[in-house]
Amino acid sequence: MHKIISSTFLTVVLLSSAAAIAAKGPAGLPSHWDKRIPLPAGATVREVKPPVKAAQAVEFSVPGDYDKTVAFYKDALPKAGFELGPEVKVPARKVYSLNFTRAGVQDTLSIFPDKTDSSKLAMRIVYTPEKGWARTKLAKWEDRARLLPKWWRHREQEKRDEKANLRSSGSDSTAKSPSP
Repeated sequence: MHKIISSTFLTVVLLSSAAAIAAKGPAGLPSHWDKRIPLPAGATVREVKPPVKAAQAVEFSVPGDYDKTVAFYKDALPKAGFELGPEVKVPARKVYSLNFTRAGVQDTLSIFPDKTDSSKLAMRIVYTPEKGWARTKLAKWEDRARLLPKWWRHREQEKRDEKANLRSSGSDSTAKSPSP
């Protein structure tokens, strides 16, 4: 009985650790990788580009068929909570580009032929890190952008009123003052 329980327990632990490793993604991902972005099976990190302002780019090598990889992302991204945006698909050249957003932050997926291995595809994902100062700053600016137009219009109206008052008081003072 103890052997059955211990072997069951060991199996559960091994399977859960294997699932955790699979959910973590391939080796070489940046520490601030957005874990909600799905990756196809067998994807390997080829290069992590240095961040440019708020954007981080990671290049992958992906085994598999072009159409299956495109279909994977069209299916997996909405399931992960992303909204799909504009896409460009050129099947003859095996090139695909897709914008996807979540919480108002846009990310980009590019799929193209791998120059070093014709049996694989190359893939580039440009994203804004899930946590950290960049996403926090973007969220703050997004909130300000919602409020700014109302404030701006209000302030512009105040400026117009002040100018009108100055003109009317200025014309009154010039009319009352004697000319030299």
